[in-house]
Amino acid sequence: MKAVKLLKIMTVALVLTAFLSAESITYVAKDKISVQGKANRNVRIEVFVNNRRVVEAQANERGEWVAYNIPLLPNARNDVYAVAIGADGVRSNTSTKLTVFSDTTVPHFYSVNLTPSTIKPGESTRITARTGENISSIKAVMPDNSTVELLQNLTGAAKDDWTAEWQSPRLISGGVYKIPLTAVNRAGTVGQNNQTELYVDAKLALIVTAPEEGALVYDNNLTVTGRAHRATICIFWTATI
Repeated sequence: MKAVKLLKIMTVALVLTAFLSAESITYVAKDKISVQGKANRNVRIEVFVNNRRVVEAQANERGEWVAYNIPLLPNARNDVYAVAIGADGVRSNTSTKLTVFSDTTVPHFYSVNLTPSTIKPGESTRITARTGENISSIKAVMPDNSTVELLQNLTGAAKDDWTAEWQSPRLISGGVYKIPLTAVNRAGTVGQNNQTELYVDAKLALIVTAPEEGALVYDNNLTVTGRAHRATICIFWTATI
């Protein structure tokens, strides 16, 4: 009887160096990555990007391998996978693909608007920002030092616009406020700040912290503290003996 040679089909697991599981989608701000995985021991590894073989690696005695400097298509989708090859030329099944988006762009704003751009204390304004693609978050720092996160509109004529609504405090001072906005893309790159201006139509609001009326102060000095916006403070007092 003629002996039948059994071929052992090897399997290979593919993960990024960040230990993301297979079938993951990730975003990177670079044009080269490193990939690590596990296969049969001492086999040769071929790594492919978009069906094109780009680098080779060698598995060690424990079947561990690392492939360095894998080139990515810039600002595009890259499907990365690997194949293991034994000494006898037997090839493994294709590993699970890992989708990597290379995004080397810097986020930027096309426009930022406030509606309305003039409000009174206690009133609200809507922030609308239009940016480039692949943005993951936009935040604005408001006149009361609060941070507002804008949400993306995914439908209708205003698709891709980012909006948020902010209500001003009732005790906010009048004047012109600069509102900085920051955008971050899906690769984690922070863009240059953009800013717009909001005018609050109000008299100066002054908050004062001082001893209560009628309090006894056993000193010839009195400290009065408070908070105002871009104002020169004058202190007035009257004395009754």
